[in-house]
Order: sequence, then structure tokens, then C-alpha cells
Amino acid sequence: MTEATSFSSLLRRAVSRVDGWANALTGVGALAGAQSHRTRFAFQGAERQGRAALEFLYHEDAFARRIADAVPSAGMRPGFTVRAGGDAAVETAIMAACDDLLVTRRAREAWTWSRVHGGGALLLGLDDGRRPDEELDVASLRAVRWIASVTASELVPATWDVDARSARFGEPTSYRLQRTSSGGGTDNTVVHWTRVVRFEGLATTRTRRAQLDGWGESVLQNLYDVLSEWNGAHASVTELLSQASVSVFKMRDLMALLGSDPQGLLKARLEAMDLSRSVARSVLLDADGESFERTEVGGLNGYADLLDRYSLRVAGAAGMPVAVLMGRSPAGLNATGDADTRGWDDVVDGERRDRKSTRLNSSHVSE
Repeated sequence: MTEATSFSSLLRRAVSRVDGWANALTGVGALAGAQSHRTRFAFQGAERQGRAALEFLYHEDAFARRIADAVPSAGMRPGFTVRAGGDAAVETAIMAACDDLLVTRRAREAWTWSRVHGGGALLLGLDDGRRPDEELDVASLRAVRWIASVTASELVPATWDVDARSARFGEPTSYRLQRTSSGGGTDNTVVHWTRVVRFEGLATTRTRRAQLDGWGESVLQNLYDVLSEWNGAHASVTELLSQASVSVFKMRDLMALLGSDPQGLLKARLEAMDLSRSVARSVLLDADGESFERTEVGGLNGYADLLDRYSLRVAGAAGMPVAVLMGRSPAGLNATGDADTRGWDDVVDGERRDRKSTRLNSSHVSE
């Protein structure tokens, strides 16, 4: 192999080539990655969290829970009405039955699970004389006996619509229900899709949906790294607060005293002094051999603004105003928060319309 065609020769020629303006001394605009700061960043997929980890995050992180709960709570707050052709008695009876079945609460739960797990659903106890794995017969429907909310982990697709000409191509036709009760009971049942009201998570590609067993993406999955950085920033500031002021004990011949104190009496004495010091207690010192002073490590100016910037980043990633995320009123002169409120209301209304348009069976049930 000649020098002209050797790998090292080709590599040197590629590195030396420059398209556009470049400064060889500073490295600005250079193609060599070791010199150009522009080429040092590349996207890498984050480690994905399992549904169990996301559920722990929801239960144990206050702000993760707030993000997951915010849209369903705001969306279900106005409630709903039922219209039955103007028959007030029938409408009142239906609304009373909805209250008995806890429809609002169950729908809010399923909506929340869709944000935590990427999917949630309402199981409908429909009395139509058929088994749960059979298609719903609306003409024979006598009553709705119960409604339960389940997560995507509890409702796994069992069969799929594989007809390419079907409007539901690629969607589940039945589910394997796998749920347990707090008392130890289990329920392993096949349920037809017409007896399920799905609450999708974030929209995603068909490839990703296949990996998620036909469900959407979790809101907390996308926010995991941002929440980690935000909580880490608060933890760091908390640590700085505890170390902002350090007590310094000065003692003559300290190393010699420690070497001649195998029983650790001197160490125990210093620890007792450190534990007892406060603004309400005095520190006892030997006038000739010891001294005590307090050293300020550094000021804490600017950390509040930094944490506010982190809060803005989390709120932007969550698609919600900082006032909603933090539960506080807008700050600043003439700050009313009207624009944030209108934007948030639009987000909630959009989500509510998406949920409202979910049909039990588009062939025989309308909004």
C-alpha cells in the first residue's frame, strides 16, 4: 500500500481540510473535533426508566407527583353533564348513578396513570349478558355495574387487529387484565376492547408503541433527567447552606496531643464542643492553648436566581407555568400571571377535548 492511499494519509488529508472560515490558532471553525468546541456535543439517548421506577418517582417525589396530577385535576375540576333529550328526570338519575360509580374520580385516576405509566384505562363492568372477552352488545346492555381504573402495566394487549383495511389496524382487540387487590385477591381476565376506555400517554411513533405494548410514552420519562438536575441543584444549595459557616478550633501542639492520646479523650472533647456550640450556648476554651473562630466560606448571592432558572426549565419541559408547578403567585411589579393562566387553560382544554373524544365504540357510541 502506498503512502498516498494509506489510512493515515487519508486521515491527515481529511483533518486538514477546512470548509468555510476557520482559525487554526484558536480552533474556531476547525473540523478537528479536538479543537472545535462546536463538535464536542452529540445527542445520546438517555437511559430509560421502567414503569416500576416511574411509579416510585410519582409516589416519592413531590413535584413529579404534582406534574402528573396537574392536568387531570384541572381537566376534571369543571365536572361534566349528561343530556338525555331534555328529560330532566332521566338526566338526574344518570348523574346520580355517575356519582355512585365515582366516574369523576376513576376518570381522573386513569388520566393520571396515563401520564405516569404512559397509559391508563377505565374498566367498565357492563351487564349485557356476555362474557368480558366478548364484544359489547349495546342492544342488550342493562346496566353499568362498576367502573375501575387500571394502569398500562395491569392491562396488557392480548390480541391485535391485523386487518390492514380496518380503521383499528394495529390496535388491541383484547387485553389480559392482571391486577391485585390490597387484600391479596387477584384478577386475571381477558377483556374485549369495547369494555375498555383507554387514556393514552404522550404520542409516540409506531416503533416505540410496539416496545410499550401498544401504549404511549410517560410524561415522567421525558422529565426524568430534568427533574434529576433540578433536585440535584436544590440538594447542592442545601449542602452549601449547612457549610456556609465553618467553626475553626486552633490548638497549640495539636498533632503532638493527638499522638499522645491513644484513648481519644481529646477527640471526644472536641466533638462535644462542636455539638454544643450555638447562639444560645458558650464554647469553653483554654485561654492559653486554644482559640475558636468562625470562618464564612462564601456568600450565597445568586443561588436564588439560579434555582429560578432551573424551575423555568422544569416548567417548560412539563408544559406548565411556574406558578402552577410551584404553587405560588407571580412575582414582580405588575405581574398578574394572566398570560400564564390563559396559556395553561388552553393546554388543559386541549387535553380535555382529547379525552372527551375517546369513544367506547365509534360504531354505536357518540359524544
